[in-house]
Amino acid sequence: MSTSVIDVALIGVGPMAAKHAAAIASTPSIRLVSCASRDMGRAEAFASQHEVARPRLIEEVLEAPQADALWIVAPATAMADAATHFSSCELPMFLEKPVGLCPEEVAHTASLVSVPHMIGLNRRYYEILQRARAIIADAGGLRAIEVHLPERPANLPSKTVSRLRDQWAFANSIHMTDLFRFFAGEPEVVHSEFTNPSSVERGCAASLRFANGAIGVFHSHWYAPGGWRLALYAENLSLVFQPIEQGIIARYNQQPEPLLPTGRDLVLKPGLAGQAAAFRDLVRDGNKDEHAVDLRDYCKSVSLTQALTEPATSSHSKLCRNRSA
Repeated sequence: MSTSVIDVALIGVGPMAAKHAAAIASTPSIRLVSCASRDMGRAEAFASQHEVARPRLIEEVLEAPQADALWIVAPATAMADAATHFSSCELPMFLEKPVGLCPEEVAHTASLVSVPHMIGLNRRYYEILQRARAIIADAGGLRAIEVHLPERPANLPSKTVSRLRDQWAFANSIHMTDLFRFFAGEPEVVHSEFTNPSSVERGCAASLRFANGAIGVFHSHWYAPGGWRLALYAENLSLVFQPIEQGIIARYNQQPEPLLPTGRDLVLKPGLAGQAAAFRDLVRDGNKDEHAVDLRDYCKSVSLTQALTEPATSSHSKLCRNRSA
């Protein structure tokens, strides 16, 4: 493997893959050397648009990767299988989320993947959210966290496959529910309540208590409009993000202060550049940075998501069993 530049093969050439390609291109010491699709025409078009040297078929990459690492951005319904199949290449893998559409599928995938890898939880790499963690720490630590996550499965395009449609709220909630663990650590108690629990357009409300003493609140109403919202509280301090790409800092007897993105998060999809640098370092050094998540750790966020969003599995005891598995 090169000691100076990490050569990456990109698996997948859809819209999200294009955003990752831009982030990789902006990151020193990592480069795309190929992109792969099941359709060579699509691979060639993507390679031309993003200045990737070699378009390939997915089967060719499986047989001969010709890269130092793999960057996999497959459809949500295919990510778990892709992770399992490409692990046979015995190369480090970046895996876009969600990796599996239910906790059992995620756990099964985790049991089969032994190569170094990293899950694409890009909000952990939002520059403003990392700054928010530092601000909270300087204020004496987190006291409370709120996550508001309205979903609308009924608004998915008609072409969405039924399995993804049925599991959309679970699969998409990981974007925000993982922030509980990012800011507050591991939950000890989760108590969830639901309206219309048998409906895909149900409402969820939950209270959480964390091992560090912080408390949390979760709201997700899938029948009413609203935007994603994150709120963090410390002594004499609140930070509110809505949308979560920008925030407001409030303190007693002071004017509110904006918390705005800087650097590459202004021009790229937020968090992707930080992810690219973290994955580069994982491939080079073999060590995860403090924000990186592998499949085993991802299982914990998935179990929390299940406890928060699925009525049949919302008990604290269920969450603890999944965490200890």
